[in-house]
Amino acid sequence: MAGTFTKDQAGELAFDFRASYDGFDPIHLWTNVEYFPKTDSWYTYLDANYRIGKLGLIGIETENMHFPSKDDDWSAGPRVVLPLSEGRLVLIGAYQFHNGKNSNQVWTRAVLNF
Repeated sequence: MAGTFTKDQAGELAFDFRASYDGFDPIHLWTNVEYFPKTDSWYTYLDANYRIGKLGLIGIETENMHFPSKDDDWSAGPRVVLPLSEGRLVLIGAYQFHNGKNSNQVWTRAVLNF
């Protein structure tokens, strides 16, 4: 897949690969890898979750930016996934510990499945 990453009202070409794997049930894996040729930079994301019955999932995630001419931004941390309404609405919370000068981050996401 290809697309555009927009920052400060300027677009940058991005090549995007996403995949998931559920073959190790109750372990679920999901990844996203993006390449930005203009800046020769990479974005990588991976999460691994353990399903706890119908209650939800607990796991870990790592979200990283890789740059050719400056220090990479690495992060890792725990995550919780709570499916509601038979999975039509999914709430996700994560805490990311970042390396170096970057601040740790709390992420909250809501996914609506049609």
